[in-house]
Amino acid sequence: MLYAFDKHRTGLPCTTVSLNGRNQCSYPSWAGSAAILAEYGTMQLEFKYLAYHTGERKYWDVCDRIMQLMRKVDRPHGLFPTFMNPSSGRWANGKIAFGALGDSFYEYLIKQWLITKKAEGYLREMFDEAAFAIAKKLVQRSRPSGPGRG
Repeated sequence: MLYAFDKHRTGLPCTTVSLNGRNQCSYPSWAGSAAILAEYGTMQLEFKYLAYHTGERKYWDVCDRIMQLMRKVDRPHGLFPTFMNPSSGRWANGKIAFGALGDSFYEYLIKQWLITKKAEGYLREMFDEAAFAIAKKLVQRSRPSGPGRG
């Protein structure tokens, strides 16, 4: 399945792979043929754990390449939109979600940091930055009560 990571220079893997030996893969049309944040976020633990158990660094490297892209990419409001163009490495739209399509990416930032025995500090930084951005964007004071009112 490693061929799914080689379709584009960004390293973003195809969502659908063919197991018929022809190394065919694609992205879902319903997603505008874009890579989905939650999916390549989820792969981080799976492939890195596979690398650990097999001793094959190649599984780690294909996922780490994605994380290096995520470190550099523009983050609207400090957050990661749900769809990325796999050819350009730019966001396909500005939609940000913390449920379906986005949740796993945020959840697995902290888990990746933990499975590296806290050695990959940038993962913790990315998690912290996202958590602060989530709080800033989602936490609001109600009106008319607001601060200091009953």
